[in-house]
Amino acid sequence: MATKTAEKPVETTVPPLAPEASPPATIKKAEAWERFRDDLEARANEIGSQLPSTISRDRFLNASIAAVKANPDILLATPRSLFSALTKAASDGLLPDGREGIITVYEQKVRGSNPERKEWVAQWNPMFYGIRKRAREIDGIIIDAQVVMEGDEFDYELGDRPFIKHKPKVRAEKVDASKGVAVYAIFRAADEHILHREVMFKPDVFDVMNQSRAKGSLMWTTFWTEGWRKTVGRRGAKSVPMSPSLEQVIQRDDENFSFDRAPVAIGRQQQQALPEPDEPPKPGQAKAEADQSDLPEVDAPPRPGEK
Repeated sequence: MATKTAEKPVETTVPPLAPEASPPATIKKAEAWERFRDDLEARANEIGSQLPSTISRDRFLNASIAAVKANPDILLATPRSLFSALTKAASDGLLPDGREGIITVYEQKVRGSNPERKEWVAQWNPMFYGIRKRAREIDGIIIDAQVVMEGDEFDYELGDRPFIKHKPKVRAEKVDASKGVAVYAIFRAADEHILHREVMFKPDVFDVMNQSRAKGSLMWTTFWTEGWRKTVGRRGAKSVPMSPSLEQVIQRDDENFSFDRAPVAIGRQQQQALPEPDEPPKPGQAKAEADQSDLPEVDAPPRPGEK
């Protein structure tokens, strides 16, 4: 009978935990996972105190574990930035499940470091589905946003009698962003009264995308319609009266744009942002067991000077 030989654990490199730390230490992937799990357990009550009554603490923690298992590059981020991102997600009342919101990672210079060095930072990003969900839960606002493609019938008018008319062309094939023409959002109150209409054309959307720290992410490429709808939804929301709690969720995304630096992409593909579903996820849907056996390998960040 053939016997299996135990494989030697693969070692990898993670960035320092704090600016004053020594050069990156070599640790096993299981150690990075265990450190995250222990920190998550230690901060469970703190994170849970930020959640609305619609989300249980266990459900949020399970979604956080699933997010890390889906995108292990998150473990490259400083623990400070990672738990800051999770706290913001909890405060917004959204799950980091790739549907209501997503945690991405980008590289930035360490302020005041000499010689200059960089670190990986985790960033919380509410998705458009999450924004729509909270708009309805908090203020009873219904947001409908659609992308206009080449071949669609589209007309709109501003002024005293504004309107939007859109008749999509029936398609049997998937289209990419090159076929996008415009995107619009309609904001309605709970009684169906229209509060505001917002229309943006492709050049306007691309201007916004080019200022994003993650313009090469799946939201702007594979699931580009999600990025377009989110963009027009955020812009239109500036013209709609809303509560401070909802403003916080919508303005949160301002942190993800940089007007004085070029965006930097990490080596591994970002956690996948799921297409917008017809209904919100049911309680427990995002639950995942904390089993580190299927945790993918964590890639080492590039060393200074490497291409």
